[in-house]
Amino acid sequence: MGTRRHGWVLALVLGATACSSAPPTGRPDDGSEIVPPRRNTETTGSSDELVPSYGGSLGPSTPSCSDGLKNGDETDVDCGGSCATTCAEGRSCGEAADCSTDLCVATKCCSRTSPTTKTSGAVSGTGQICCDGAAVVTAVKDCGQGTNHTVVKVSAQCAEAHEGTGNNGTACVEITCAVSTCAE
Repeated sequence: MGTRRHGWVLALVLGATACSSAPPTGRPDDGSEIVPPRRNTETTGSSDELVPSYGGSLGPSTPSCSDGLKNGDETDVDCGGSCATTCAEGRSCGEAADCSTDLCVATKCCSRTSPTTKTSGAVSGTGQICCDGAAVVTAVKDCGQGTNHTVVKVSAQCAEAHEGTGNNGTACVEITCAVSTCAE
């Protein structure tokens, strides 16, 4: 009788082991299919390695500008890079075009403060006016009178007024300068 009991216990243990190693069946709570592991022949050429197979979706396979993730070439979550949405002040950037403030300093979208206005006054020929120190030109305005004159921004800190040939007035340029600051 002792041998039968041990045999029965051994059969029970072996049966339980066989059941626990069987692949799961049915549907999980999310409604996806449970698929047993498959043999990996793609990376090694060998079928000795088991890799999981998934019947459900793991989310978007390609980056999107509306997936709540910083992926693809986005400079921050769902903004910058090739996304149509620019990044708000304080978010990461790679260049000024990534920012709604049009200013990227040390990979952070920043705003400009302390605007001051400077005017070249009447110009004969070409006149240049520049912002002082670290300030940059944020606006260029033609303040000339008459016709045949132009104003142009020539750098981040300077603009010029050009008196054209046959000018029948005055050339003048007005710039607004502002210092770059970043919100903490």
